[in-house]
Amino acid sequence: MGCLNLGRSWLDGRQPGVNEANAIELFYKACVLADEDGCDELSRTVVRLRDVCDKGGPNFGSRCLNLGWAVERGLGVEHDVERAVALYKKACGAGVGQGCFNLGVMQAEGRGTGRDDKAAKVSFHKGCKLDHAPACARVERG
Repeated sequence: MGCLNLGRSWLDGRQPGVNEANAIELFYKACVLADEDGCDELSRTVVRLRDVCDKGGPNFGSRCLNLGWAVERGLGVEHDVERAVALYKKACGAGVGQGCFNLGVMQAEGRGTGRDDKAAKVSFHKGCKLDHAPACARVERG
């Protein structure tokens, strides 16, 4: 019950800011612990993210980022790193710096896509231009 309630508090803003990724992880943990409400919340959250990411609308880029994060880890959805790359690419294209960073990491490591250091550098640069500090750190590292 603790994971479920904490996950809900991340979704409704009772924690500092809304954090769908934290909520997904907590709902997943609740589900693994046989909390049916946790499984239901996980499913609803993933469906909502997928709908907004697919259809667009306000904050669709951050929804694609969070869905990509869930897909990359197999939390409530099938583990699919190629699909995660596509979702991060969509988030990056929507101006989400974390999406650019995650895409760059996947490209640099060759996960879900062929290893491509040049494409990774482009993704990190774009993330840095969007004020994402970890992307800027990767740019500085070269």
